Amino acid sequence: MNETTQTEPSNGSRWSTLRKIQIIGTLAGALLTTVILIILSFHTHTGPIDAEADWMDIESALAILLTLPAVQLCQTLGCPLQPTGRWPSTLVLYSLVIVTNSFCCFLVGTIVGWLVQKRKGKRKIQSVN
Repeated sequence: MNETTQTEPSNGSRWSTLRKIQIIGTLAGALLTTVILIILSFHTHTGPIDAEADWMDIESALAILLTLPAVQLCQTLGCPLQPTGRWPSTLVLYSLVIVTNSFCCFLVGTIVGWLVQKRKGKRKIQSVN
């Protein structure tokens, strides 16, 4: 009988620091974007600009900042995607916003993970000397 025992640690502990930070950044970006979009979709307001004052409310500013990368991507690619308020168009825009923001957080996680790995490498070299 050929029995094998698992002497290796689980996959989670064998992942590099870079990979872990990329996954955490991507999931955090997707979750945070989704939660903010849900909160903003339930919040009702009359318009993005207050008629009496000459400033935007905080919810509109947050919505603009949140959707800016996806809208810029659509404009760059020449997509005729405009937020019309209809459900299918809004669903496509929200999906694109979530994917775009998750990718941006993935890139930030890559940079942070690379810096953490560099710092860990320097610590190992110093401890050997």
